[in-house]
Amino acid sequence: MTHGELIVEAADDRWVSAEMRAARDRWKHLAGDRLAPAWGEFALADLPTRILPWSVVVNVIPGDGGADFIYRYWGGERIRLLGQDMTGKPVRELPVMPATVYQQYMEVLQQRRPLYFSHERQVEGGLRPCFESLRLPLSSDGETIDMIYAVTRFTEMTAGHYDVFGNQGPLVGNEIGGIDGR
Repeated sequence: MTHGELIVEAADDRWVSAEMRAARDRWKHLAGDRLAPAWGEFALADLPTRILPWSVVVNVIPGDGGADFIYRYWGGERIRLLGQDMTGKPVRELPVMPATVYQQYMEVLQQRRPLYFSHERQVEGGLRPCFESLRLPLSSDGETIDMIYAVTRFTEMTAGHYDVFGNQGPLVGNEIGGIDGR
């Protein structure tokens, strides 16, 4: 499998899609002059319903050799795609791209700001899903990043990708980007 990645500041509207901008703009409004808003302020219910099935929230667990990230919330369409719920599990147990996702969360911790990632990955059968991810830090004390909200939007994906990654096709109405329903 091969993959490419582009990382840019999430404030760069040339890269961030409309769905991602809505989440980012809500985050910016709540953060104000602070590092980041707190989880209690950043309510998923205030985000566009279209992105919720593709959203996740991780708890940041500090450690001696870095940090660990445990999924607190795992969107329903991700369950359909990967065939499992990652709620309560560490990022390192992801069935697909655990090292890449872990490094992206570490980048958010190190840079202390929202980041946007664009990916292309070749999987079985020559399928090439292209997707973008927005990762937004959250802080309960205004200094320490203790959670990260993330959402993924597929820009090129078909129902055939679900056959490779999981066992269920997308729910009608949960398509984001190039996902087609069955």
